[in-house]
Amino acid sequence: MADCSEEEMNALMEDVGEIQSILDYSGYYTIDAKINEYANGLGLNEIGLGRDVSELSGGQRAKVLLAKVPDGDNYIFASMQRDPARNEEEALTEIYRRMRPGDPPNLNNARQLIKRLFFDNRRYDLGM
Repeated sequence: MADCSEEEMNALMEDVGEIQSILDYSGYYTIDAKINEYANGLGLNEIGLGRDVSELSGGQRAKVLLAKVPDGDNYIFASMQRDPARNEEEALTEIYRRMRPGDPPNLNNARQLIKRLFFDNRRYDLGM
């Protein structure tokens, strides 16, 4: 470490203190905890945070995109934390169970229901 006068050292310490305050105020020291919290909520820790995005499936890429959505009040994150489904099959059967409470959930029927509701060109003809 280079030698400096007491006056220079005090000035440097003041600068360090200001930088420290800025880092504290901006949440710099809690960012890792927030990243892990979001990653756990989205199921990204199971996928592996170090994996290349090109290796991920479409659903996994969608989770990564959701992590990038600006969500000041954390609505998306809170919703995903409450969601008991941890994969596509669980999500589809849960949707089917809620939309058809009298029918026993079946993965194939759930896929057909979602396709019919949201992806059927005859149902959603936008005049194109």
